[in-house]
Amino acid sequence: MTLAQLRAYVRDLTGVYSTDLLSDALLDRWLQESYSELNRADHWPWITSIVSGTLALGSTTITLANSSGKIKEVTALYPSSLLVQIPSQRALIQTVYADDEIKYDCDNSGNIVFTKAFTEQITYKVNYILNAPLLSPTGDATNIPGEYEGILAYRTAVKVLNSQADDTNRSSFYLSEYASMLEDMKTDLIIDEDLGPIQIGGEILRIDGRTDGRVNLRFRSS
Repeated sequence: MTLAQLRAYVRDLTGVYSTDLLSDALLDRWLQESYSELNRADHWPWITSIVSGTLALGSTTITLANSSGKIKEVTALYPSSLLVQIPSQRALIQTVYADDEIKYDCDNSGNIVFTKAFTEQITYKVNYILNAPLLSPTGDATNIPGEYEGILAYRTAVKVLNSQADDTNRSSFYLSEYASMLEDMKTDLIIDEDLGPIQIGGEILRIDGRTDGRVNLRFRSS
């Protein structure tokens, strides 16, 4: 659905056709706000990217295009065909061991930075979240699946009706429609993707009757 079509959709829902009461510029801004709200609601497929490549020996950084700095998964494939999931440095608790496991963090540009270089040349795969896109004035306005294209119109219609002090129940109805579509989208686009085996691993150390150590719960989609 194009931006012009979304505009017309909102005007049909609200009955506010006058550009004196509601300019196209203001309507576009509210549509952008609705799209930003939707993009922050979950890790949708259109803001998720998967890249792979080979990390040169001695290198500790993977440069990502348009990264938000939110990483879903980082894996390393060794020449021996060993596939390892690299943990996030922020998600782990340091143990009493001198833990020299390679971890990653993100720099200010959203790129992957490993705590040290690999001793072998590895092939990496990174599943990460993009910076949220904006609606385009021309062409397809969003990558939202066709059956959910109206979700932005319903959310924006609520903004329009509230600005017009509408005294009907349309605002509440459109908001409930938006919420219902949002849950359906999560079920169809997110939950199915998350279904998969759970890998549990870690290490526990007893010291003087005290339990120290780390237990990791790591999701693998395949």
